[in-house]
Amino acid sequence: MLVRVDFNVPIKDGRIQDDTRIREALPTIQELVGRGARVILMTHLGRPDGQVDEAARTTPLAARLGELLGRPVKHVDGCVGPVVEAAVGAMRDGDIVMLENVRFHPGETKNDSGFARQLASIGDLYVNDAFGTAHRAHASTAGIAQFLPAVAGLLMEREIKTLGRIMTDPPHPLVAIIGGSKISTKIGVLKSLLQRVDRLCIGGAMACTFLKAKGLQMGRSLVEDDQLLDVGPMTVERFLQTCDGAAAVVWNGPLGVYEVPPFDRGTDTLAEGLAGSDAETIIGGGDLVAALSKQHLAERMSFVSTGGGATLEFLEGKRLPGIAALLDKNHA
Repeated sequence: MLVRVDFNVPIKDGRIQDDTRIREALPTIQELVGRGARVILMTHLGRPDGQVDEAARTTPLAARLGELLGRPVKHVDGCVGPVVEAAVGAMRDGDIVMLENVRFHPGETKNDSGFARQLASIGDLYVNDAFGTAHRAHASTAGIAQFLPAVAGLLMEREIKTLGRIMTDPPHPLVAIIGGSKISTKIGVLKSLLQRVDRLCIGGAMACTFLKAKGLQMGRSLVEDDQLLDVGPMTVERFLQTCDGAAAVVWNGPLGVYEVPPFDRGTDTLAEGLAGSDAETIIGGGDLVAALSKQHLAERMSFVSTGGGATLEFLEGKRLPGIAALLDKNHA
């Protein structure tokens, strides 16, 4: 079983800072191992641009996964070629092997069919459990499906069903909270959500664009490093009042510069209020998930998407290549 996971986790000095994405993939890996499959894992890490980068090796990922599973995970120094073929040939039922960073190979991001064919040659079935990279038409996410039967993993299935329900059969009242800094990257999402939500809250620095469009004087707020770095308590209270009685809340993007206290207060206060509500809470976006994880608030939400750009493009209604390539895309 050739399994594409998204273990693109933050690493500093060789130590994993947040293993959320690794933990989210455990059910799929455990299910396959429990059935006696020989599991070969592929992932990218960082952006090494087709070159070997010592800081982006997948060795620490294999070690952490082994700790979480309580069983050995063999790391292979390569993603294709004789070394990989030998390691796969020596596998027994239930064994797990992790290949080296697929982005060390220039053919990965180019969706090179030759590279995809090489990857496919070591497996019998392809499982895509990497929702976070589903918006990328890369060799290990889309190209490989030309050469192997391709199906969704359990995490991919859960992402598609949860976010898909918001798109096709949303619960009501539905509230969306969209934060972050760049409105230009989220106009498509806002237009899509406006057709589905009952109420829409705009936060983060991009709210200034709306305020200016309404004729308010914004001064130099977007360039003053010591101003406008968080929402105020009245805004948070108003957002919570807007969410009161909602059946579901979809939240993407933090409301302030959460990396620098005390400007994480608005995001944290809103999260605490939502965690104590009866609404289904669906959280998306890498920055927001990082902000909530820091305060252990992410685990109190109903669903936390592992995607950043993939989540946005899904909610925008775009076709995601990594999903479109799956045989069970309409049933996942």
